Amino acid sequence: MIAQSLRERGEKNVYTSFDALPAERKGKLFTVIGIGGMNISRPVYSLGNIYIPFTAEAEIKLTSPESAGSGELLEHFSLCTEPALEGMSGLSCRLTKLTLKHDTTLGRLVLCAGFTVTGISIHERSGV
Repeated sequence: MIAQSLRERGEKNVYTSFDALPAERKGKLFTVIGIGGMNISRPVYSLGNIYIPFTAEAEIKLTSPESAGSGELLEHFSLCTEPALEGMSGLSCRLTKLTLKHDTTLGRLVLCAGFTVTGISIHERSGV
């Protein structure tokens, strides 16, 4: 859902943390989304649906060339990434950490944003 929301707001280079595409082929500025953990609560049953509350720890990494500078990453995050998360229907996202570091392996700047995402997954009951 996070990747879809970012793409709907115009993000072109959005990948999951399991994507094997090399960084040099992902574009000048790209976003990597990962889930660090998930906690699922006891389901609630109604006549036609099953409601499953959950909490997930999401990590979003914005990566750019060193020449872009930290200001460009922070601006992109505040104008594009954060509004996409806030606008996701049925989910609540809370920023829990924000770090900026230099990744010497890739030779790029990386802005890491940690979010707590809460919501309810709804499934139709079969056989009712």
